[in-house]
Amino acid sequence: TSEKIPSDQVIMMDEKIIAAVMTNGDVINFDENGGYYHLLKSVIVGTSVENEEIIIPLANILEFRKSKVPAVGLDEIGANKITEVVAYKNRLFKFNKEGGNYNKQDNAITGTAKDGTTMSVKLEYILEIHLDLPETFSKQKIIENEDLFVSQIVLQNSNRIITLNDDGAQYFQQKAVVSGVTKERETVYISVSEILYVKVERTDAAATVLATLGVVVGILAALSLIALATKQSCPFVYSFDSEKYVFDAEPLGGAVTRGLQRTDLSKLDYLKEDNDKYKLLVRNEVPETQYLDKMSLVIADHPKDTEIITDLSGNLHTIEDPQKPILAKDENGNDLTNFIQENDYTFWQTKLPVEDYESVSNLKHELTFVFPKPRDKKKAKLVINAGTSLWGSQMIREMLSLYGDDIDTWYEKVDNMGGTEIEKEQMMQFVVREQLYYLNIMVQERDSWKSHGLIFGGGPLIAETKTYDLDLSNVQGDSLVIQLTPPYGFWTLDYISIEYDEHPAPLLNEVYLTNASDYNNEDIIKTLSSKNDDYHAMPQVGDYFLAEFDALPEAEGLNRTIFLKTTGYYELHLPKDQPMQKQTLYDIVNIPGEVVKYAMRLYESWSLTLN
Repeated sequence: TSEKIPSDQVIMMDEKIIAAVMTNGDVINFDENGGYYHLLKSVIVGTSVENEEIIIPLANILEFRKSKVPAVGLDEIGANKITEVVAYKNRLFKFNKEGGNYNKQDNAITGTAKDGTTMSVKLEYILEIHLDLPETFSKQKIIENEDLFVSQIVLQNSNRIITLNDDGAQYFQQKAVVSGVTKERETVYISVSEILYVKVERTDAAATVLATLGVVVGILAALSLIALATKQSCPFVYSFDSEKYVFDAEPLGGAVTRGLQRTDLSKLDYLKEDNDKYKLLVRNEVPETQYLDKMSLVIADHPKDTEIITDLSGNLHTIEDPQKPILAKDENGNDLTNFIQENDYTFWQTKLPVEDYESVSNLKHELTFVFPKPRDKKKAKLVINAGTSLWGSQMIREMLSLYGDDIDTWYEKVDNMGGTEIEKEQMMQFVVREQLYYLNIMVQERDSWKSHGLIFGGGPLIAETKTYDLDLSNVQGDSLVIQLTPPYGFWTLDYISIEYDEHPAPLLNEVYLTNASDYNNEDIIKTLSSKNDDYHAMPQVGDYFLAEFDALPEAEGLNRTIFLKTTGYYELHLPKDQPMQKQTLYDIVNIPGEVVKYAMRLYESWSLTLN
C-alpha cells in the first residue's frame, strides 16, 4: 500500500480471550466466540469436594442445602419412602410425597416427580439413595446472611447437585470473572483470582493489512484487554503464512540505546513461501523510535525429528533428544510440569499482585529442576525458553523514566562505552545482580550451588528458546539439578530441557532482501541490506515496512527452520521535563530487593487505574 495506516486504526483491534491459564498450569480453551471478562452480579462462590472452583449466578440455583442428606443402601430401604436419588453426573431426581420405590423386576427406582412426571432410574446409574428430606435455605436468606453455611447446591435447569467442601459456599454481590463456552461446549465462569493470565487473540481491523496476534495479558483487579498497555519494547514482526500476516517475532528487547545495539536471531514459526517469496511486515506498535540497521533470513535445513535452537552468540545447534525434567517445582513445592513440559506458549510467571511483598525478605522465586543424567556425561546444553514478563517490560520504561531530564546523558555515556565498559556500568551491574533481565543458572555440584552463566530475557510477548552450555565435570551421580531464582514479576518460563549429545550442524543459507518498502512506498532495501549504521527509523506508532526475500527450494527429506536476523536498537519515548529522581534511583540500585518492591508498588497503582 502507498497509504500510511492511521494510528487510531493501528491500535483499535478486535480482541477476544481464547484461553485462560490457571495458577496450576491447566488451560481452559474457549470456543470460536472466545471468553470475556465481566463483573458477574449475585453469585455463589465455593469449592466442590472434587476441588473444582464453583461460581454460579444466583438465578441459576434451584435450591440451597444446609447439610448433606445421608445415603442409604438398597437393603436399608425397607418400607420407607425414597425421597430422591442422585444419579450419573450428580443429577438429582426428586419424588413427590408418595415417594419412590425399588422395582426389583426392572432393577430401578421408580416413582412420580412433583410435576407428575413418571420417573424410572436404573440402579446401575444411581450413586446415592436418600430417605430423608434436605434442610434448605431460601435465596433471600442467603442474600441477607452471607455467613450461612451451604453444604450443597441444586442447579436450576440440569437438576445437578453440587457438594461443596468443608468451607461451604459464600454469596457475593458481584464477582470478577472470565466466562465463556469451552471447546467441549461447557459454559464456565472462572474467578479472576484463580487465573494466572489469559491468552488474547487480536485481529487488526486496519483496511490495509490483516494481522493476527496471539498475546498473553496478565489478569488484574480489572482486566484490560489492551495487550500493549504494558508492552514497552521491540518492533513487531509479522510473517505471511500464505493467507495473512501473523505476529511471529519481537527482536531486540532491552536494546534501549545505540550502545546496546545487537544482532538477534528470531525463529519464524508462521512464515510460509508465497509465489516463491517469503514476506514480512515489520511494524512499530508502541511509543518508541526503532532503528533497524540490517535484516536478512537464515534458513536451516535439518533432519526430521530434530530442532534447531540458537545460542546467545547466534550459533545454531541441532537438538535431537532433549531430556525433560523428572521433577519441576517452585519454592512452595508446587508442580511446574504443566508450564514447562512443552514449548507451547503456556508459561509460568509470578501471580500478580503479590501479597505482603513489603514484609517479605526474599523477593525471588526458587524454581528447581531435576534431570536424569548419564554418569559419563561431562557436558550438556540447557535448552530453555525464558523471557521478560509484560510487567518486567514495563519496568524498563519506569526505571529509565527516573533519569528524567538527564536520560540523554545516560544514553550518551552508554553509547560511548565498549562492551567491557558497559558490563561494568553501574546500572548494568545492578540489572545483572538483581536478575531483572539476566537470570543466573545455578547447578548443584556436590553440596553447593555454582553459577553456570546467565540466561538473557527476551520478549515479552514472544521469547526465543536458547541453548546454554553447561560444564558437568563436578556434577556427581545420575541427576542434574538446576535452580533458577527469578525476582517476583519479571520473568516467564515456558520450556526447559537438557541435551547431552552433540549432533551435526544444519545446512545453512543466508537470504538477503529482494524488496523492502515503507508505508510511503519508499524503497528502503539499501538501508536494510548492510550493517553500516545507516538506520531505517520508525518513530511513530503505526510506522511499518514490507520486506520480501527469495524463497529457496526445500531440501528433500529435511525439515526447514527459518530465522530472522535483525541488527538494531530502539529508544523509548520518555518524559524529559522532570528532574532526575536521584533518591529513588539510589535506593533501587543500591538496596538489594528494593527494585522488586518498587515494581510491585507501581503494579498496584497501575492496576487501580484500570478499575
